[in-house]
Amino acid sequence: MNRSNQDLKHDSLEMLNGKWVPTLFVCLIVWFFASSADTFTSTSVQEIYRDGQVIRQTVENRSSILSLINFFFAGPVYFGLAAYFLRLKRYGETEINEVLAGLGNFFKYFLANLVMVVLILLWTLLLIVPGIIAYYRYSMTWYILNDHPELTVMQAIQRSKEMMAGNKMDLFSLQISFIGWAILALFTMGIGFIPLNAYYNGAKVHFYEELSGHIGYIDYDDDENDYEEDDDYL
Repeated sequence: MNRSNQDLKHDSLEMLNGKWVPTLFVCLIVWFFASSADTFTSTSVQEIYRDGQVIRQTVENRSSILSLINFFFAGPVYFGLAAYFLRLKRYGETEINEVLAGLGNFFKYFLANLVMVVLILLWTLLLIVPGIIAYYRYSMTWYILNDHPELTVMQAIQRSKEMMAGNKMDLFSLQISFIGWAILALFTMGIGFIPLNAYYNGAKVHFYEELSGHIGYIDYDDDENDYEEDDDYL
C-alpha cells in the first residue's frame, strides 16, 4: 500500500463533500440490516433462559424472525453498499438505489455472505486470531463481485485472499486510525457511528482501488470532475 491512512481519509472526505445526506441514508439502511442480522442468535438464546411466560416468548420470536429475514438480505445489501461507494469514488456521483443493486442476483450475494460468515466462524472456533485474519482475507470480496460479476462466490473470495496477502495489517491500521472518532461516537448514543461508517467506507473504497490497480480517479477539487481511467485495470 503506497498511500497513507491520512491520504485515504482525506480522499474520503473530499469524495463525500456534498454527498453526505444520501450517503448517510445508505449507511443507515446497511446498519439496520447488519445490526439485526448480528443479533439473531443472541435474541433467540436469551429468550430461552430469561422468561418462561408464553406471551413474552411470542414477542421475542417475532423479533428473531425479523432478524432472520434481515440476515437473508444482508449479503445483497453489503454488495449494494460496495456498489454505491465504488460508483461515488469513480464518477463523483451515485444514487441511493445503488444499495439495492444486489437484489438483482439475490441468491449469489446471500450465498457469498453465508459462505464468508461460515468460514470466519470455523476459523474462529480454532482460535480468535485465525478468525480475525480470515475476516481481513475476505474483506475485498464485495468490491470484487461488483467489478467481476462473472466470478463465482469462491473465486471472488479467493481473489480477495490474494489481494489482501501482505495488506491485512494495512487495512487494520486504517481501521485503528478511526478509533478516536469511534470513542467520540459513543457519546452520541450511537448516532455518530452512522457518519463514521460513511467516512470509513469512503476510505476503504480508496484502499480497494489502490490495491486493485485501478488508478482512475476523480479530482474532487476540479469543478468539471473529469474521470481518468487506466486501461490496465483488472
